[in-house]
Amino acid sequence: MNRYDVRSEFQGRYTTDRASTRYLAVHHAAAVYPGARGIDHVRSAATYHVESRGWPGIAYHVCLAEETRGGPIARYDTSDLETRRFHVGDMNTHTLGVCCLTDFGNRIPEAKWIEALAEVLRELGERYPDAEIVGHQEIVADRSCPGERWPEWKPTLLERVGDGAPAADPRNGAAEPRVLGEPVQPNEPNEPAGNSEAAPAVGTISPLLVVPRSTAERCSRYMLSRPTGEYTEYDVRAVIVPAYFEICGRAGLNPLLAISQMIHETGNLTSWWSQRPRRNPAGLGVTGEVRREDPGDPDRWVFHAERGEHRAGLSFPSWDEHAIPAHVGRLLAYAAPSTAALTGAQRELIDTALRARPLPDRLRGTAPTLEGLAGSWAVPGLQTGGGREISYAESIATIASRIVGGG
Repeated sequence: MNRYDVRSEFQGRYTTDRASTRYLAVHHAAAVYPGARGIDHVRSAATYHVESRGWPGIAYHVCLAEETRGGPIARYDTSDLETRRFHVGDMNTHTLGVCCLTDFGNRIPEAKWIEALAEVLRELGERYPDAEIVGHQEIVADRSCPGERWPEWKPTLLERVGDGAPAADPRNGAAEPRVLGEPVQPNEPNEPAGNSEAAPAVGTISPLLVVPRSTAERCSRYMLSRPTGEYTEYDVRAVIVPAYFEICGRAGLNPLLAISQMIHETGNLTSWWSQRPRRNPAGLGVTGEVRREDPGDPDRWVFHAERGEHRAGLSFPSWDEHAIPAHVGRLLAYAAPSTAALTGAQRELIDTALRARPLPDRLRGTAPTLEGLAGSWAVPGLQTGGGREISYAESIATIASRIVGGG
């Protein structure tokens, strides 16, 4: 495979170094570019990212493209490998991106693409031996990248990376990619796929592990139509809600349900526990226990100055980097059994959450739906409303339905 160092043209205005290399992320462009040469495809992608997205340059560290239309694949090194670029949301600082400048769509790639990817990933794996090879869809909520059938051809790719053997053609009568006049980009990490305008009401049996059913804008609008304590419109619209969508995307969780639970637990950010400097999004570690004497454990107890008492519960230094990952990771642990096959991003979220507050094994996987949270996350999981008992799951589902309905 021919290799071209084009960093002088495509490094762009990216200057920050990545903190680590946990993942080697595979992407596709979701487009077949009109130019005849591979370098033209790289330029088309870079132009789109800079002019339409407002990014500092092309999103990826390495691009693969047909050197000439229908010809062999060539490698284009577009960035210093240690630079943080924009391709996987809040995991950019830990991820190196490799993009195939074509459209895999709902097909399995030809052997030449598999072989070219394997060659690049094998070399990068030697440089970053602890990095995990993942598809874009395994880190953020975008199942279209690198193609709908990524789970089918990923094992073939990993096998080629491991043994270095020539790739057999893994296709099975798949359709050829469409030719587009302008490249069609996959959904950004913060944007849910599909249109949820007409989504039905959410119920207590709604699954936690599902793609988004609402948008970040709808969630923000619902929250801002009500008191939000000390939190401003900027806090809600630019920090808290987008972080839920990004982190739930990595977890494979529906952000609508996580946000609805947060709204229920915090009184729409008006509760004492949710205020700065505590930022507790869902009653994490809050048991109701109170002590007058200092327990000597500032990680799990907080002093309430007005009441002159110490309260059991967790505090977090930030929403996007600490509180929301702890909330989402704990929800994921409730939704997925400990024996479930998980992505690296899902395992990392669960580990982060359970370091903050352990979860008994008997509760792992007990809440694949909202219904499972009643009596486990919330005990006993019942409250009185409208003259009758309302379950914890029903309360969350009601909020989620109102968000979907614009209420």
